[in-house]
Amino acid sequence: MQGESSSQEEKVYPGIKIQGYQGHAVVVVSCVEADPPYKTHPHNLVGSYCMKGVCRMDINQKDMTAKLTNLGIQCVRRKDAAASLQHREAIKVDPFKTRFSHIKDSANLNAIRLCFQAFLYPTPGCKPIPVKPVVSIEAT
Repeated sequence: MQGESSSQEEKVYPGIKIQGYQGHAVVVVSCVEADPPYKTHPHNLVGSYCMKGVCRMDINQKDMTAKLTNLGIQCVRRKDAAASLQHREAIKVDPFKTRFSHIKDSANLNAIRLCFQAFLYPTPGCKPIPVKPVVSIEAT
């Protein structure tokens, strides 16, 4: 998946920059519904840093950025949406803490947003400090 600003001359990919912090961080990227309140979406992300439908990247570099090259969206059929959401619940990926009461609801399978969650690790072995999740522009 290329970023919205991609052109023939320059390829741009989704990414995140952590500002105001320098050190070890983990970024988790997942799919959420296109409209607020942002609920976990059944579609899965696939690519270099992805497992179980979500992507995870460690960041500890000077510019504190992560670019998601080789990222794709694996669409889930409507009949498999509930199972996909149950799987996401099992791995505890619920960025906006909306829980999973919407498992039986009908999600819009034609539009999503990417949700970026960052977890900061200021000292080795410490408990992660979660940062408020942010969402991308709508992807269709």
